[in-house]
Amino acid sequence: MSPTRELAQQIDQAMQGFSYYLNSVSSVAVYGGNDGNRYNQEFKSLKLGADVVIATPRTSYFTPFIRKYRYEWRFILYS
Repeated sequence: MSPTRELAQQIDQAMQGFSYYLNSVSSVAVYGGNDGNRYNQEFKSLKLGADVVIATPRTSYFTPFIRKYRYEWRFILYS
């Protein structure tokens, strides 16, 4: 979880840099305030199986996003 959209974007960019060295690691940033195209990109990335999901904690966006597409919470690990 990231407190702001801007920080989520920065974390995602850093993860993309790490994935250059770790080929099997993928990430996606999920946050509100986007147009329909970005929303579709987020959904497709999650469906492809992102290893790391960076999200803002807005319950009005992230939680319904997960519930709408019925992702399994039991497979989500955090530290």
